[in-house]
Amino acid sequence: MIGPLRPTVGSHKDSTTNPSALIMPIDFRCPQCGKLLRTPDNSAGKQAKCPQCAAILRVPDVGAATPADSGAGAGGAGSGDAGEERPFSSFDRGPSAPGQGSDAGYQMASGGGGGAGGFGGGGGNLGGDSVGGGYGAASDNPFSAPQTDSYQARVVGDGEFAPTKIELGTLLSKSWEITKQNLLKVLGMFAVLFAVAVCFQLFVGGVLGAAGDSAVGAIIVLVTLVAFMAFELVISAGVSIFMLKVARGQSTTFSDLFTGTRFIVPILVSSIVVGICVLLGFVALIVPGIIIALMLWPFIFIIVDRNAGAMESLTIARQITDGNKLTIFLLHIVFSALSLACILTLGLGYFVLIPYQMVAFAVAYLMMSGQRTAAD
Repeated sequence: MIGPLRPTVGSHKDSTTNPSALIMPIDFRCPQCGKLLRTPDNSAGKQAKCPQCAAILRVPDVGAATPADSGAGAGGAGSGDAGEERPFSSFDRGPSAPGQGSDAGYQMASGGGGGAGGFGGGGGNLGGDSVGGGYGAASDNPFSAPQTDSYQARVVGDGEFAPTKIELGTLLSKSWEITKQNLLKVLGMFAVLFAVAVCFQLFVGGVLGAAGDSAVGAIIVLVTLVAFMAFELVISAGVSIFMLKVARGQSTTFSDLFTGTRFIVPILVSSIVVGICVLLGFVALIVPGIIIALMLWPFIFIIVDRNAGAMESLTIARQITDGNKLTIFLLHIVFSALSLACILTLGLGYFVLIPYQMVAFAVAYLMMSGQRTAAD
């Protein structure tokens, strides 16, 4: 299970009460785009993702770091992009989800100013953008960016989880590359699901038809309906597990579709909460419902990928969709337009479009949470 949010190593509290414990930052430039980046010195030698171009690079040693440009002090993150780069809180990962690598712990590098609406700000309501804990202001952050056009480098590794803003063009491009390489695999998954669903529905139909009108028949009907709902939840989890493996470039088997039984309860609870929130949002002039749906949509991916609880998955969904709601909305628009275009192909285009769409949303989740994809 993912632990509660808390300040990372070298927090403001430690730096003020024990100055010798202050971790000095490493300033260096991305070799791909030239953006000035900053990480704490305990990140030396690790890999990091540039928030500007998403390039994966090695954090240099302290002595080999690039000095900050003249005229910019360590506290210069109070304006510009520093307000956009939110400090990341640590997540304690629970047992590895299916298809994940090492069970070792992981930690984000502390980033730029907290600011209003950032991850470092105070608590917020369901529709807000802030999540409790962290630095109260950019000037309190010992790792604040050295100049206004610099970004906080994000240290990455196996099991990495860092909320990241994504771009629609990059998302579609990466998703298409992965879809082309896995089209038959995803279509095969659909074939297996279709066969299993038909068999299960025939079984349920036979049971319901033979149940009769007696009290025993009513109990049989109820048990059958509960079993059918549980089956749907297992398949939802299994499809998410399968698609995450595809998006990561990991090996898959059709048995992955039936490995989500332990996620039934959190998915059920989260689905009920999300359904109620979206319904209330639609009652309140429709737009709030759309916003809530865009804010909470990746909860199933989070549950199966991070072994998160029901409410925990919704909290994390709010974090990674912060700043990405418009991109996901446009993604829906793009696939709606492509769906209409598939009519011109007499429906044959759906054999490509549906796998592409499923890959795209799995890739979107990975990119928003700062994880690598098979296209990286």
